[in-house]
Amino acid sequence: MLSTKLPQHVKIVEVGPRDGLQNEATPISADDKINLIEKLADAGVNYIESGSFVSPKWVPQMGTSTEVFEKVNRIEGVTYAALTPNLRGFEAAVAVNADEVAIFGAASQSFSQKNINCSIEESLERFAPIMEAAKKANIKVWHAYSEAIRDKDAKELKTHDDCNIANDAVLVTGGTCAAMRTLGMFHVLGFRTFQMFGFDCSVREPSDDDKKELLDTGQSKYMQVETNGEKFWTTGELLAMAQDCEKLFGREDIDFNIIFNGSNTLASEVFRTSLKANELDYVEDLCL
Repeated sequence: MLSTKLPQHVKIVEVGPRDGLQNEATPISADDKINLIEKLADAGVNYIESGSFVSPKWVPQMGTSTEVFEKVNRIEGVTYAALTPNLRGFEAAVAVNADEVAIFGAASQSFSQKNINCSIEESLERFAPIMEAAKKANIKVWHAYSEAIRDKDAKELKTHDDCNIANDAVLVTGGTCAAMRTLGMFHVLGFRTFQMFGFDCSVREPSDDDKKELLDTGQSKYMQVETNGEKFWTTGELLAMAQDCEKLFGREDIDFNIIFNGSNTLASEVFRTSLKANELDYVEDLCL
């Protein structure tokens, strides 16, 4: 039985027709873009970022967005959204009946200048009239936010002060290795409350043939580890994730709300022997 704490819906935003195509060197016709969008909709995708209304001088590949929105065969229940950097772009999107629009900014000055040719402060000034016009037109707007954690040009991790993380901010993340391995970084940024779901760090016992599978390094892909008398099959990446869990579960300055993917997993066993397992204000839900 699934925990009631799991989200009941997941929104998937397909950005391929815009973000996936905009850097292609070979010009792509409006008809080909429309064909892609219609196939995505036929496949069941219900939110498609179908183009952007930026200057063709800067993004030539998106110069056909008006034609795409005018000619695409729309399916009821599918949202056809557009990226709009400024009020002029927003007005162009409205003119071709874009269902929603996205604005895009950055958390680093260097990337803001590189991506949209203005400072962070100037970008916020540009967004204000878009939001005002969107409210009047009853059009939804969402904000894409780049470089939230690391400034690629400065090659430095942002600090708590840079990101201005609110004291009561909550980080919600799923059970991927990448997410788990970056939690320590989010702690540095000021997050103190984590809601995590889907963690296990272990796998079902592999077949005899799979047990013989080797990595490029010559090491076995699968290994068996023991903790507190319990044995679990895992991989090197998942084991590293469990070790990161063990470190985080021992911190007194972090609050967790965790849903493990099963009650008899390496991750849940690591948790049971941690400091957090004994906290009275902790809400446990270890089994999906």
